[in-house]
Amino acid sequence: MLKVNDFVEIYPCIAPLQPLILEDRFAGTGAIKKTKQQFGQITGIDGGYVFVRPKGRSWTIECYEGELRKMTVQEYKKSKNYARTRIIS
Repeated sequence: MLKVNDFVEIYPCIAPLQPLILEDRFAGTGAIKKTKQQFGQITGIDGGYVFVRPKGRSWTIECYEGELRKMTVQEYKKSKNYARTRIIS
């Protein structure tokens, strides 16, 4: 059972947390390939939705409980989210 302030691994791909590597099979769609694990902390729970703030970010995402894996504090401290590099044109 997940609770507020638990540390979690996020299973679905959150594109802004991934390096900019486009998925070949979705050419032209801009889909991002998940290459790195993603982590966060639970900020709230509303029914079936779990609100998670990704590590090092100020925004939150909505997930289902089945899309998250509870982590220990030591695992979370060693983890690192990778951000896409900005392309300035």
